[in-house]
Amino acid sequence: RRVLFRSQICEQDFSAAVLQSASCVETHNLQLLTSEASGAVATVKASIKFGNQEQGGAALVETLARDARLKPATIYFDHAETQLQSDVISKATLENALNSLCSELSSTAGSTFTSSTGGIFLDLQAAVGSASSDVLRTVYTTLDNESSDSISATTNSCGGTAGLTKRCHLFLDAAATAGSTDSIVFLLKLMQDRVDLLPGTEQLLYLNMAFADRPGESALKAANENLAWDPKNIKMLLASSGLAHQFCASRGRSQCASNEHYVILANRSEERRVGKSVDLGGR
Repeated sequence: RRVLFRSQICEQDFSAAVLQSASCVETHNLQLLTSEASGAVATVKASIKFGNQEQGGAALVETLARDARLKPATIYFDHAETQLQSDVISKATLENALNSLCSELSSTAGSTFTSSTGGIFLDLQAAVGSASSDVLRTVYTTLDNESSDSISATTNSCGGTAGLTKRCHLFLDAAATAGSTDSIVFLLKLMQDRVDLLPGTEQLLYLNMAFADRPGESALKAANENLAWDPKNIKMLLASSGLAHQFCASRGRSQCASNEHYVILANRSEERRVGKSVDLGGR
């Protein structure tokens, strides 16, 4: 017996073969098995309205082509225009975000993960994702060197020496899930320096590398450097392949083929798969 029913009704208004307006009402009806009358109904309404019309032609095309503000783009939303600039996220900002999370965990003795805890972690993640790799390294160095009578003691966050370890892990987890170019570069360089990440943190890094949003060239370079000294790391190779794909998807095929770091990663993946490199020049 069906329990979910869906219907949609749309109306369109045309004038001189031009769509003037359109509206749709979509209804989802969930009926419980116990009663025909019980359940839930969700109604979604959407509408568009014609704005204006301009005459095209060769002159308009030439004008648009000369406009430096316009460039070919995909239909994907450009998040880069809404993101915070890296240089506005300071060491103090990151430490404050980390202290807020530790304070929240301390208030529940670390035994309860509340809805506010998740929100505070997302705030830390956003701050980490908007910081430069140099700032991230500075914060990590402070966390790695601080003793029980320094930052963690003065803020009463996460406890003493044991809290220091927790603070480091929370910070590294936020960096692993941020997925920004600088956070990826920061963590990959830590791995090159033989810093042992927790297995869970390392897995988060690999996952977010593969789905990074508009990664930069420096992330590809760092991935290549890691694979150079650890070529048998299959997880890193798979994550780097995804990173290269995301890099190419946001720039176009021609820019990919001319980027040395992308070509190196593509060749590494192909050599692993079929045992020989590829020529991307004609692709």
